[in-house]
Amino acid sequence: MRHWRVGTLTMGLLLVAAGAGLLLDRFYHLAVVDFSLKWWPLLFIFLGAEVLWQNQIKRDENSKIRYDIFSIVIILFIVFSGLGLQALSQTGLIERARTSILSQMFAFENSAEIPLEPGIQKIVLTTKGNPVVIRTTPGSSIVVNSSLQVRAQSQHEAAAAADQSNRLSGQQIADVEYITLQANRGSEQIINCSYTLIIPQQVDIEIDAGDSSLDINISSLQHNWQINGSGLCTMQLPGRANATIDAWLNRESSPQGNLTWNKSEPDHEVSEPNDNPATVGPSMVHAQSKLGNGSNQINILGMQELTINYLP
Repeated sequence: MRHWRVGTLTMGLLLVAAGAGLLLDRFYHLAVVDFSLKWWPLLFIFLGAEVLWQNQIKRDENSKIRYDIFSIVIILFIVFSGLGLQALSQTGLIERARTSILSQMFAFENSAEIPLEPGIQKIVLTTKGNPVVIRTTPGSSIVVNSSLQVRAQSQHEAAAAADQSNRLSGQQIADVEYITLQANRGSEQIINCSYTLIIPQQVDIEIDAGDSSLDINISSLQHNWQINGSGLCTMQLPGRANATIDAWLNRESSPQGNLTWNKSEPDHEVSEPNDNPATVGPSMVHAQSKLGNGSNQINILGMQELTINYLP
């Protein structure tokens, strides 16, 4: 009597299809993985059709269906694997895996220029957690260069993600120019994003850095600076600069660089200079350094690490 094992035909077809797909992928670069992740439920259809076919067509006196341990293990493996894939698909892990396998890395470089209108006295810059390099210039425009690395499956998809995530907004209110860098670090497609800003040196500068890291190179110090944030800040001051630098840092932090600092600890909570709503509490340390006649003011509040070097 001939025995028919349930699952043998399905497994054979699966092996033939997998081998053919991988072979075609080597020669024609077909999206075999993407196709497999999308159409894997066909395994259930093939397996069910095999069971029905063997049960109805092969039922005679010389043959019968045999459900042995090996066949049961094969069936259970296929069923639970399929249910597991479905569960992973519902949680989005399959889509993430598909994107990770099929995606490529694309790089984008963008540049924008914002002219300063006559009468602007101050620039207020807000960043969104991305590294920012700032350079000063005697010019009258703000130049913003951005660099993004995007993971996507096509150039078109990457360009759309970069355009959506990398946005620059500028708004003038009275004599103040407000600039916001709106790159979306929460997007899984944005792997890396950094900015380089060239800003005029003849206006006051206020930076709300958040947790961004700042690399500031001041070619000529002519006005006041104010920096608030919780990230890293590196600053280079020009020779013969006239500045009074006041930094309020956490107790465990200490300003680095080649300046000479005088430190003190506030014994009560006081308002931060220039009517900024932030406050300086007794848990912070005040460090001050003076260059030249100290006519220009640089206030720094809350940065995790601060390094300032002065070019003699």
